[in-house]
Amino acid sequence: MAPETGLHCSECVIEEPFVPMPWSAARKFGSGHAAAIVDQAVRGVHRTLPAWLAAAVAGAAVLRATGRSVSPPKVGAAAVCVQVGWIVGFAVVSGGRTALRLNRLDGQAMIPVRISCPAGGPEVRACAHHSSLGRAHYVDGVFAWPRGGGGGSWVLRRLLALADENGWTLTLTALSPRTAASYRRVGFRPVAWIYFMRREPVAVVPAAARGGASRALMWEISRAW
Repeated sequence: MAPETGLHCSECVIEEPFVPMPWSAARKFGSGHAAAIVDQAVRGVHRTLPAWLAAAVAGAAVLRATGRSVSPPKVGAAAVCVQVGWIVGFAVVSGGRTALRLNRLDGQAMIPVRISCPAGGPEVRACAHHSSLGRAHYVDGVFAWPRGGGGGSWVLRRLLALADENGWTLTLTALSPRTAASYRRVGFRPVAWIYFMRREPVAVVPAAARGGASRALMWEISRAW
């Protein structure tokens, strides 16, 4: 494995698909985004399920106050159903939106990459997309599927370089403390609470002095993704 990029091996081929892309290709990226969301949600279920359970218990208490009785098993089942429904709904909506945007928008807003490996490594699809929000650019999403194949670090590195070259301030909403910590390592800082984050543009380093700084940033991004 190449530690500076996270790729499977030195034979991996990185392709930057042209955007807008055909619907058949965009749909594969959208499916990858949906799968990445489900995977992340399952990994974090120990944090989110208690919140849904608390909401179900509160709802049961309201029903009891109106004279209706709800058994504990039904309360637990309701919490699980809501959790599953939220995960599936979020994955479908986010994956569909990614596919539509790749099919309709240009390469300025969407940064896709496809990584293939003739040596037997996984085929990775990753994408970062952002949109103008006042004077800043909001990072709508960064995903890679499967995880750990170098796609996420690649598109994130491209997005940060684009922001620095154009003087963009980037904002985003992290979905978990772990994700927030990953973004902190590449320059994002909390603005309101831990999950709402912001990154100011960094002055572009002259080519002669770029090597060390670039390698340091690539290492931080590889750690984050």
